[in-house]
Amino acid sequence: MNKVYTSAHEGKTLWGVHEKPPLGVAVPLAFQHILAMFIANGAPTIVVTTALGFSVVEQAFLIQCCLVVSGIVTLMQTNKIGPVGANLPVVMGTSFTFVPTSIGIGQLFGYPGILGATFVGGLFEGVLGVFLKPLRKYFPPVVTGTVLLTIGLSLIPVGATYLAGGNGASDFGSLSNLLLGGIVLVTILFFNQFTKGLSSISSILIGIVVGYI
Repeated sequence: MNKVYTSAHEGKTLWGVHEKPPLGVAVPLAFQHILAMFIANGAPTIVVTTALGFSVVEQAFLIQCCLVVSGIVTLMQTNKIGPVGANLPVVMGTSFTFVPTSIGIGQLFGYPGILGATFVGGLFEGVLGVFLKPLRKYFPPVVTGTVLLTIGLSLIPVGATYLAGGNGASDFGSLSNLLLGGIVLVTILFFNQFTKGLSSISSILIGIVVGYI
């Protein structure tokens, strides 16, 4: 597939599915994906385990498990094995979508209950995946868009809590935390919305770097 589009702000892609971006572009984007993947896998686990009173050692162990499994499944998605995998650069991992449900199940049935529910839910999703094409007509953009909007809105309290310093932080809600979080947020929005090319698609990485500086 030939490169056709050059502007992400126009809702168009920069590269085709089977194209390879230049190494100077691919490396920072890959690094950005790794950081996003790490945060996305670690944060939901921390939220759930903190709510259930897990120790720091248990939290670290579960985060390591998430990262290992996420890496394996991502390789399966990007390198299709038979009928398994999309053969697309899809980064797999945990999701904030299941955080409220996991906490509720964990409070009632403990960690084994979460594992059992995850196993059953995974089997159910696997069966649905087989019938995805005939079921797709029941999920028009207005439905999927509403679901995504709802998920995003439900994550606002989580994001606000972490921006303020995180649960249990001694300086929770301090001016320094809010200022740092605000600077990172503004940086990401600025580069994403008002720049083009590599700086636009690397906005998250730039925001992380600015935050650490």
